[in-house]
Amino acid sequence: MEIKIIPQEANYADSMRILKENGLEPLTYQEALAHGKELVKAFKGKWKYFWLAGKGINKSRYHTFDKKGNVRAGKGKVENTVYILKGNQPLCLGVHSDYVAAQYGRRFYLAACYGPDDVAPVVVGKAMSRKIKDSYGQTDELDL
Repeated sequence: MEIKIIPQEANYADSMRILKENGLEPLTYQEALAHGKELVKAFKGKWKYFWLAGKGINKSRYHTFDKKGNVRAGKGKVENTVYILKGNQPLCLGVHSDYVAAQYGRRFYLAACYGPDDVAPVVVGKAMSRKIKDSYGQTDELDL
């Protein structure tokens, strides 16, 4: 799967519109984490975040993830650690700068606590699948 990064600031609704207009759909958190190295390289070590498919997380804690983006509780190597922030808002993935990643001991954060009016610095998506749910970009709350 190839990801597309659009260097445009956008809130949640605008991000979903921009993706749709470009024949794209939002990434799941697993897809985003699986492309973590690619995102770090594309963002050139600078902090960025972007909106994902899904909404809501019920627990805040550290997780490690594998090459497929599957998560398990616990803290691992900086480049494979994500801090998950609970909330009931749309999901976003943050990629920390090199400096902050070293300070925090994690490269990524997955948050459901940013409001949909918050403006992300980039829009990231993938080619639209043949079957798009009526609730474009929405899924049930995650139990992580």
